[in-house]
Amino acid sequence: MTEARNTRKILIVEDEVITAHGIAQTLEDLGYKPMGPALSGKDALEIISEEKPDMILVDIELKDDEDGIQLSEKIKTICDIPVVFITAYTDKKTFNRAMDAGAFGYLAKPFQDRDLEVAVEIAFYKYKYEKMLTESRMQYQILAEQVKDLIVRLDADGNIIYLSLIHI
Repeated sequence: MTEARNTRKILIVEDEVITAHGIAQTLEDLGYKPMGPALSGKDALEIISEEKPDMILVDIELKDDEDGIQLSEKIKTICDIPVVFITAYTDKKTFNRAMDAGAFGYLAKPFQDRDLEVAVEIAFYKYKYEKMLTESRMQYQILAEQVKDLIVRLDADGNIIYLSLIHI
C-alpha cells in the first residue's frame, strides 16, 4: 500500500503558508507527493490545468472571493478529482454545504497526522469505488438499451423504477 502512495499527487489549497507547509511535510512523511501549496483558488486552478493531481485538500476558508466549497464546485466542472475539505469550521451548515458539494472527506483543524492519513485513504477508497459503480451503471444502461425485449424493474412495492425503451 505504501509503495502506491509515492505516485499519488495531492494538491494542497491553503492560504496559510505555515499550515500548508506543515500539511505538505506530513503528506511527504506518509509517502504521498504533495503539490503546491496553492494559496488561492486561482493558483489551484492553474496547478490543476498544468498537472492533474490525484486528490485535492482544500481549506474551506480561503482569503479569496470564493471559499473552498465554491472552488471545489468549479473544479468539478473542469475535471474529476476527489476533494477533501480541511477546516476549522465544524458547524452543521458548513458541513452540509461541503457534503452537498460532493466532498470525499472532511477534516477538522487541528488534526493529527494519522487523521490526515485516514481521511486521505478513505477518500481514495471512496473515489475508486464510486468510479467502479459509475462504470457498472453505464455498462448496465448500455446493455439495457441493446436488449430488444422490454425490461421492467420494480421496487419492493411493485412500483416501476426502470422501463427500457423498445427498439423496433
